[in-house]
Amino acid sequence: LSNAGKKPPVGGPGLFSMGEPSTLEKVFDENGFVNIEISTQNLTFEMPHANESLLMIQEAFGAYRAVISDCPEDVQKKAWEEVLEYLRSLESSNGIEAPAQILIGSAQKPA
Repeated sequence: LSNAGKKPPVGGPGLFSMGEPSTLEKVFDENGFVNIEISTQNLTFEMPHANESLLMIQEAFGAYRAVISDCPEDVQKKAWEEVLEYLRSLESSNGIEAPAQILIGSAQKPA
């Protein structure tokens, strides 16, 4: 189960399907967009302490639940335990400060 620190495959279904600038650029290009600009932005994702963050992830982020929804209950429990362990590894006295990177894409559809 443990994938902490590992990137999921780019282009596959899921949260990171557009995880590489070239993938996003290709989607724009294949759909006729021009003046394509893709940039990356590094940021710090701030969340409350680990237990509260896990609850927020479980209740509010349906995409995360969907990743394991078809798994048996014991596998789901183990997965959430691993998420909690990872969140705890990022925890400080101020809560969780996790490094993150986002892609920002813009393009124009020709008239």
